[in-house]
Amino acid sequence: MSRSNEERKRGKYRFKPRLFLLLMIAVMLAVLVVGAIRMTSGSSTADKNTSDSGVTSINVTFAGDLVMHSAVVDAAKSGDTYDFTPDFKYVKKYINSADVAVCDLESVFNGKPYTGYPTFCCPSSLATSMKSVGFDMLMTASNHSFDYGYSGMRKTLKKLKKAGLKTGGTRLSTDDERYTMFTVKGVKVAIIPYSYATGSGDNVGLNDIPMGSEKSHVNYFTYRTSDAKEMAAVETKARKAGAKVVIMFCHWGDEYNQVNKTQKNFARKIAKYSTVDAIIGSHPHCIQKYETVKNKDGEKIPVYYAIGNLLSNQRSEILNEGVKTEEGVIVQVKIKYDKDKKKMTSLKTSVIPYWLDKFYDGGKTKYRIVPLNGDYKNNSAIKASGDQATAAKAKKDIYSRLGIKEK
Repeated sequence: MSRSNEERKRGKYRFKPRLFLLLMIAVMLAVLVVGAIRMTSGSSTADKNTSDSGVTSINVTFAGDLVMHSAVVDAAKSGDTYDFTPDFKYVKKYINSADVAVCDLESVFNGKPYTGYPTFCCPSSLATSMKSVGFDMLMTASNHSFDYGYSGMRKTLKKLKKAGLKTGGTRLSTDDERYTMFTVKGVKVAIIPYSYATGSGDNVGLNDIPMGSEKSHVNYFTYRTSDAKEMAAVETKARKAGAKVVIMFCHWGDEYNQVNKTQKNFARKIAKYSTVDAIIGSHPHCIQKYETVKNKDGEKIPVYYAIGNLLSNQRSEILNEGVKTEEGVIVQVKIKYDKDKKKMTSLKTSVIPYWLDKFYDGGKTKYRIVPLNGDYKNNSAIKASGDQATAAKAKKDIYSRLGIKEK
């Protein structure tokens, strides 16, 4: 029996699940295709940002000398232990935020008894404290590296390595490299620490202590042209090992004085024979001038001749050298590296000025490194000591000695 016209119409528009499902699948596929086209065309803001994925930003941060006077060690004592982390309470964020954070050690870990100037030996817990603060490396080439001889130098390196810190400037074996390499976001960064020494030949020494046959375990120079060439050869070796950024750190200069001609001439020699990207220094216990010099490739590189003490008991009231022994800067070396072009495209530096405050709280001596930025006059340590005016003077002095504009 044939269907009526009305029945045929109803059959024509009857809902068909299979057809509906096929239509939905087609629509979903179309949406996915359009989205994929947009993603590959780079039309969105997020996609434009990913087009710069080849450029990497790196922050290598340098702080000054750890001059471990007896008073500093005593202040860190609690029962039978020593904890130095509170001293870094206010600068810890700058250390932690760096990709690589480095400072210089002017002491050794030779065990008890602990001693201060002129022969330094401090608790090895300093190593674990510095690691917990966020430091990645302690440089060990200084005029105090041999205060307890070759044995003390070796003990120091072993304690630092056990704490998870890298070292540089002294080495356990002559097979170890004279540079220290870091890999940051796939980019290799080398740091080369060297210290000045006195004497010559077998009588060359540190802090008037001859190094003898063990001198080959120390990165040292005596300001000769041949020394600058040796340092340049270490830089070349680091480059061959893949370093894209190389920074030289020099322990040099006259204590409590501005940069001298010998330092300036030697910095130019280092630059003349190498392609180092920056030179940073320590030892004078005060800040010295900042300038730029040209390296072997004709590139202008920053030179911070001395960045001051980081932690010490050198005080104006003790040394009569003015406030400058309590001043310092954290130097941030900010690098941009293009992985696609395989080269560094930018290196800029900035400083965070600080003042080392010493005060008494609850009958106990305390040291606090206070960054002189922001509302530093309301810093709890500065308020406890009442040294707002002294800190303000220190900030002005820091920029004046660097020879750069105050920020």
